[in-house]
Amino acid sequence: MLHPHAVLAAAVATAVSAVAAAQEPVSPPRLFDVPVAPALRDGRLHVTAGLSHRGGGTVAIAAGLGGVAEVDIDLSDRLAAADEPRALHATAGFKLAWPGARTSAIPAAIAIGVRKSLAGQRDAVAQAFGIATIALGAVDLHAGIGRWAGDRWRPLAGVVWRTPRAPRTTLIADVAWAPELGRSEPAQWIAHWGARYRAFRWGAIELGVRHRAGRPFDGATVLLRVHAAVDWR
Repeated sequence: MLHPHAVLAAAVATAVSAVAAAQEPVSPPRLFDVPVAPALRDGRLHVTAGLSHRGGGTVAIAAGLGGVAEVDIDLSDRLAAADEPRALHATAGFKLAWPGARTSAIPAAIAIGVRKSLAGQRDAVAQAFGIATIALGAVDLHAGIGRWAGDRWRPLAGVVWRTPRAPRTTLIADVAWAPELGRSEPAQWIAHWGARYRAFRWGAIELGVRHRAGRPFDGATVLLRVHAAVDWR
């Protein structure tokens, strides 16, 4: 049986290779934790892979279906408890999106989706969410609600700023609520902030910081991620 971290290392290498084959700037299906409402275009395959300074990391593969739906598989440490920062958890997600009126003066989209643990995980989690995205010039606003099994509905929010002074750089922040693996407490807030740099026309590198409720500021996790997108048909 392959060790999850071996899978993660291989996935990072695959993502770097995929970057070389990508055709245009990438638009990730999520900020850090909060999903965006627009779905990937039909035939688009998006790969995200990265590592954290605590030895964990993430790899996610998402595919666009018809421009209105999206499926993904995600292996990540974002639900890891404080005493197991390297714990990786695999989930699968589905998102159904409505792009809104293309003639609108203010582009907007809405989406609903679900996420569930893959079979064989030590802990099982499930989430439902609804999210709206609105574009206001150089700023994208994301707001919605999400609910994990056994918890109540809680807010999701995020903001993206494409700074005119540095057109290749995007500043990102989001906040959501999520459980910790192996714990029975209600979901706690989890926040991210960072920057994405479009190093090439076809790929981006991202540096971020994760904070969780109940942990000191110096207990934050630093993330380094690579994004790539390819058209598979």
